[in-house]
Amino acid sequence: MPRFSSWFHDDVIELLVAVTERTVVGAQTIGGDLWAAHQDIVAWRELPSGSVQTQPGTLLWPYIYEPPTELGDEVPDVRGLADVFVPDAIVRTLVRRMKGIDGRFQLLAVLPVVELADEQVSPMREMMEELVRPVNVVTSYGTLLYDRSAKELSGTVFRGTRSVDIAIDVGATESTILGISDMRRLVAAGERRLKQAMSHPRWFDRRASSYAARKVLREHNRDRCDDGDRIIRRRDFRRAMVLESVSVEPDGYLTAIYDLGEALDGHAVEIGINRFRVFREADLC
Repeated sequence: MPRFSSWFHDDVIELLVAVTERTVVGAQTIGGDLWAAHQDIVAWRELPSGSVQTQPGTLLWPYIYEPPTELGDEVPDVRGLADVFVPDAIVRTLVRRMKGIDGRFQLLAVLPVVELADEQVSPMREMMEELVRPVNVVTSYGTLLYDRSAKELSGTVFRGTRSVDIAIDVGATESTILGISDMRRLVAAGERRLKQAMSHPRWFDRRASSYAARKVLREHNRDRCDDGDRIIRRRDFRRAMVLESVSVEPDGYLTAIYDLGEALDGHAVEIGINRFRVFREADLC
């Protein structure tokens, strides 16, 4: 099996990185009890004077509890990194670039940021401030708030005379630093999926209520009969359903939550529809 270090170039560089999420220890073994750990980064800057790169990247390093002796000093001391790589942190590192893949680095060491001059850190700080600043985006369903770190557009819009909470996940694999034109491209598919629920409410509600009644009400009424309670009629159940929220995932999967009022003891029903517009699941929540 190739040594972990053989995946990377020999040159060691100093890299200032920006992170928004905590370290992940992956399930990929490198050898024996050795696991690969990785830290996603949203931007980086090669020191002392490189420009800020805003595409996603990854720091990689072996993560182990008892280092195999054959790896020697190839394994960095990872104790305490959970306290270093925290959301919205800027971290100074020593790394080596991965061969053939831009944006992936082997983590060798973490260095103090306080030793750097302000002009070296300030471009990253400005980028992070821009990263966490919400942006209003006008969509065909109204103005939504884009959360750059969560990579999600969300807001409350009207569907007829009722308000509905909607959310569009633009995808975890996309860059967090997006211009408005890029963002519009990413949410276009989500808007098309929302059209099914938002632009044809009577058709969508009729199908959703019929599916939920078939999947949820039958079992619930069975439990009520066992407890000696009065069953809920299918017609009353469907009439009680009021759309409360709709969310769209990057793969087109749509989740609709309907408020049931007091029809089912204060429960709501969550309905999932895949990108082929097929109703896949319904559960009480």
